[in-house]
Amino acid sequence: MKPSNPILVSSTNNKVELILDVDADLFWFKGHFPIQPILPGVTQIDWVMHYAMHYLTQGYHFERIVQVKFKKPVLPSTRLYLTLDWQAERHLLTFHFERYCSQGDVTPTSYSQGKIRLCPVQ
Repeated sequence: MKPSNPILVSSTNNKVELILDVDADLFWFKGHFPIQPILPGVTQIDWVMHYAMHYLTQGYHFERIVQVKFKKPVLPSTRLYLTLDWQAERHLLTFHFERYCSQGDVTPTSYSQGKIRLCPVQ
């Protein structure tokens, strides 16, 4: 289950920026965890791959995670800003989830970031 109605902020051949509303009723929050639901890290990776395949990396598939850091839990009803950078010559996808900040808002909170190696579909 993906966020409903993602907003495309910008898109080039090697970079995409999206705004994602993380609704509190998303399946991923059920049972993870009962007292304070958080968005699982595996879900964040799934979303990265989904949006990368849609906008940037057609013809490639997941090979391995090179690096990932989950810095702060993503809570229900959070608005995220997702940046994807594709370095085709290196087969490297980098991502960064941070809190979406509108004009005049405080400095964004970084939730997670990482690098994923992709390989061409044969």
